[in-house]
Amino acid sequence: MHIAFDASNLALEAPTGVAIYGIHLIREIASLDRENQYTLCYRLSRWKDRRHFYRVNQSNFRTKIIQEPLDFLFTRKIDLFHGLDARMYDSRRVKNVVTIHDIPQHSNQYSGTRHPEKKNRRYADIMARADRIITDSAYTKADILRFYPIAEKRIDVVPLGVEAPLRPKDEEKIQEVLSRYGIRAPYLLHVGRIERKKNLCRTLEAFARIRKKLDDPVQIVLAGTPGPGGEEVFEAIDRLGLGEQVRSTGYVRQEDLPSLYAGATIFLFPSLYEGFGMPILEAMACGTPVLTSNATSLPEVAGDAAVLVDPFDVESIGGGILRLFEDPRLREQCVRRGLERVREFTWERTARETLAVYRKTLGSE
Repeated sequence: MHIAFDASNLALEAPTGVAIYGIHLIREIASLDRENQYTLCYRLSRWKDRRHFYRVNQSNFRTKIIQEPLDFLFTRKIDLFHGLDARMYDSRRVKNVVTIHDIPQHSNQYSGTRHPEKKNRRYADIMARADRIITDSAYTKADILRFYPIAEKRIDVVPLGVEAPLRPKDEEKIQEVLSRYGIRAPYLLHVGRIERKKNLCRTLEAFARIRKKLDDPVQIVLAGTPGPGGEEVFEAIDRLGLGEQVRSTGYVRQEDLPSLYAGATIFLFPSLYEGFGMPILEAMACGTPVLTSNATSLPEVAGDAAVLVDPFDVESIGGGILRLFEDPRLREQCVRRGLERVREFTWERTARETLAVYRKTLGSE
């Protein structure tokens, strides 16, 4: 097989979300497969970001700049393209596998997409013509079929993974990281973009209602950069008079995240919509009890290892935080179950199941 990845979204100085998925998937495939050929393709528009290109230093991997329409001399050497984030190449002789992390019917609602009609058309085209579609969760598969029943026989669910060395035990390292980001314990942690779909306004309102019942002074730490609706979150901080009790760190380096997770009393992720929800697995892998939503894909990922709340109900969110904060046995139970839960989600599993999709697509299985 000769597989080409659309790696354009991996060309970031500070990888998050889809880029982390792509980097881990490719890294694990490289460790598993030294026989087949792979090409990491970057669109010409990403040339300005070339110093951030992710590369694999291995003889069966190469990197190439591409521009559509793809030239015949290149496509004749390729058996399959894998679009890591809802992108498909128009070539009659090349098979297309496309990963769909979420669908525009939801993402447009929360992200304020500038050209939703264009995005809707692109997804409809993918659902109609892709040879195979990979999605992260059974929830997203069901969501796809609700809006695009034409894709029914071509969808494979391949869960994401969590990086293995995510459980630090070095208290000195934890304190060094907290000090560097201006964080004091005890704190409740959220990791992810500060945006509308993360439900942070309701989370802050819930915290404001219960904070007098918590040990004073508990902080909420928001680790991430602002996204669509981020200004609403900062307005809520001022409106609720939380001030010094909320610490916004901005982007946190990947190497600092394990310490940030491990130092938290509770990890908060009561999101309104997620196609998967990788941060809850990261928190579990660091031995941190998790509170998350009872909606979309999150119960599927969390299993019985987290406290689930109604993301649209401030009282439910506040009650969940209070239960976890006040009950050490419940926290210990969540930690124990969480560490068991994350064993089911490895990047090696993601890579092996993705390779199986390639073989199925090419009829070699």
